[in-house]
Amino acid sequence: MYVPHKEISILTCQDSLLLQTPLYYKPVEEVANSMRIPKIMLLDYPEKIVEVMEKLPNQLKEAYYIVRSVPYNLEFLHKNVSKGTALAMLSEKLQLTADEVLCLGDAENDLSMMEFAGTAVAMGNATDKVKNLATFVTKTNNEDGVAFALQQFI
Repeated sequence: MYVPHKEISILTCQDSLLLQTPLYYKPVEEVANSMRIPKIMLLDYPEKIVEVMEKLPNQLKEAYYIVRSVPYNLEFLHKNVSKGTALAMLSEKLQLTADEVLCLGDAENDLSMMEFAGTAVAMGNATDKVKNLATFVTKTNNEDGVAFALQQFI
């Protein structure tokens, strides 16, 4: 994970530890034009992320897939990259229809995947957006929600 400032926020440090990903300092000016950047993440307190989201220009919203996976981050990805597009591609390769696919999710970055799958399961600790889109709500992560959901459908 590259950071553009020497002063690193506590949220960035926590995310680095959670993901077990080392941090590297690289000023924006030193990022080579040829460097492939798969994702840009902004990490800040949830209220600040909401403020940033409200101020994003439409041009940026149209050019990138912008999503939150946790309340304290905002991710910018290639327009055609999402869990939904990945699941659709995998399903096609495995010759499965969407109706034959079950997925589980808990955050906004799971919405595209849940829109694709014939059976969309929200974890008990999922956001309201995810629960509203789901065909079934299971138990929380801490209550073995994945196992419970699989027992219901398999």
